[in-house]
Amino acid sequence: GWMTATSTAYSGGKCKYASTSGAKMSFKFTGTGIKIYGSKAPNRGMAKVTVDGKSQYVDFYNATEKNKQLVLSLTGLTSTTHTITIEVVGAGNLNSTGTVVAIDKFSILNGTIA
Repeated sequence: GWMTATSTAYSGGKCKYASTSGAKMSFKFTGTGIKIYGSKAPNRGMAKVTVDGKSQYVDFYNATEKNKQLVLSLTGLTSTTHTITIEVVGAGNLNSTGTVVAIDKFSILNGTIA
């Protein structure tokens, strides 16, 4: 369910996006933290981000489009291998006109993709 959009507005010229409820992306990384950057806009929705079994919700809505935005920063993790999953919730906040989740890039702290 994840597609690629290309634009100079994104880091590296592209981002991954999905709007279908339940669409997931997952990977392993080693390190002490991870930062997620995304594209926020009026048609953006919510994502459920799970790291090592602990979940939190991230809202990608913004009244105007803003790219390369830090949407979540997780720090203070044990320096070991972690699993991260990002799942499209299929809903947005009351002001949103859609459910799109757009991931621009990840920044791994003191580590790398496993």
